[in-house]
Amino acid sequence: MDPTGFSERTRQQTLFLMDGFCASPSPVLLIVGDAQASSKVAAAVYTGSGPWHDRPTRVGKLLQLDPASIATGPADSLTEMLATLESTDHWIYVPDVASLSATAVGRRFLGELMASVGNGGIAAMIASTPRDQLTTLRADAPRLLGFASMLDLPAGSDPGGYTSCRSLVTRSADPDDVGWTVSVRFELTEPVRSDARPASGPVWSALQLVDGIQLIVKDGAPPLGVLASLKPDAFTAGDEHAAFTTAALAAEQSVGRPLRPGERLVAARAIFYA
Repeated sequence: MDPTGFSERTRQQTLFLMDGFCASPSPVLLIVGDAQASSKVAAAVYTGSGPWHDRPTRVGKLLQLDPASIATGPADSLTEMLATLESTDHWIYVPDVASLSATAVGRRFLGELMASVGNGGIAAMIASTPRDQLTTLRADAPRLLGFASMLDLPAGSDPGGYTSCRSLVTRSADPDDVGWTVSVRFELTEPVRSDARPASGPVWSALQLVDGIQLIVKDGAPPLGVLASLKPDAFTAGDEHAAFTTAALAAEQSVGRPLRPGERLVAARAIFYA
């Protein structure tokens, strides 16, 4: 891969982790299947005749976007269109969404769209992709997969259940920088404390598997959460659940106090660097 492509994929993976700190993103449905079947399912989900557990209460029109027109259209007009959509209850449907990553304008639009999804700006997004493009989508647009509920439409059989993609496995650019990195979102009702007591019990045990914890703060607001880097030999690529559990426990030390009723720490995204 050329250095530019590698750099862009690295940037997308970093944003995938940071998206884990979005508390109320817009609902996203990704349909995996052929174009005709995907279009029918998208229409059914919109009308309510098809199930979608993340179906929003905001329902306007279903606007289908043309990826080919987006790829050749002026970028500024696409930015304006997204800003207008955020002031409505309209849903958008993007068929063959993986094709957007093939052009600079398409990638910019997809990035702005994911930013809108992350802040809960648009009412809902439905996208579809042929099954043979899912690997490309995972590599070039991991943020979309991170936000989406995925519905598989196997040829000649009933749809599968909804799945999600909370973690990625990728090759590290630095052979010494390997293992799990997990974004843990804070959902707190009171401020964190800086005078944390020494860790004990499960939190202490979890911290023994951690290489480092970075507190994520934006614009002087209360911390959004932490990025927890686990030791290279802590868990394998197949140990997603254990990595998430360990990172969430270790993040309690950064809160500096016991969690109050109703508070929680959410291990939301992770990347395993091999």
